[in-house]
Amino acid sequence: MNIDVNNPKTTQNLSLNVTIDDAGRTLNEGFVIFKINGKTLKDENGRTITVDVKNNTAQLNYILTSAYNAGSVNISAHYRAKNYIQENQTVKTSIIKSDLDDVSIQIDTPKGENTTLNITLCDEVGKQITTNSKIAIKINGKTQNTITIVDGKIRLNLNTCNMKSGNHTISLIVGENRLYNMKRFEIPLTI
Repeated sequence: MNIDVNNPKTTQNLSLNVTIDDAGRTLNEGFVIFKINGKTLKDENGRTITVDVKNNTAQLNYILTSAYNAGSVNISAHYRAKNYIQENQTVKTSIIKSDLDDVSIQIDTPKGENTTLNITLCDEVGKQITTNSKIAIKINGKTQNTITIVDGKIRLNLNTCNMKSGNHTISLIVGENRLYNMKRFEIPLTI
């Protein structure tokens, strides 16, 4: 039995391909169960995913959930069939941290009025991020606040009463976490 696996990014597609050889005989029986670090892959209903063997192969494309951190993991495949002894094989692969997508916003606001920014952060393939992250907020290079964003949603209230008229830069610095790389966003603010 041989396992071929990609190096996926967090919360993206893990491609698993198992080839089973029985001295040249074509196998169309049995199934394969996959595990990551000993934890059996399950569907959205909590049932164990089984992949039927057809023409000596079993293939699975599995979207990683936020339960799987970036880093080195063991992928194992367990072949079961009525007329065969269970076969197990394990390989190592790496789950890579995803990048955040760019955010493009420009704010124009009259002096003295509060402005509220509602931003949803997505990863590089457009999926809303699924974990909490620390974020530093800077205006013109000076840290104003540090908050925790929940599931990619930022709600930022800007009090512009004490700010001078003109152009300013708001920097949002999202910290690196177990799923995503650090990202810095620059938002122009005109008062």
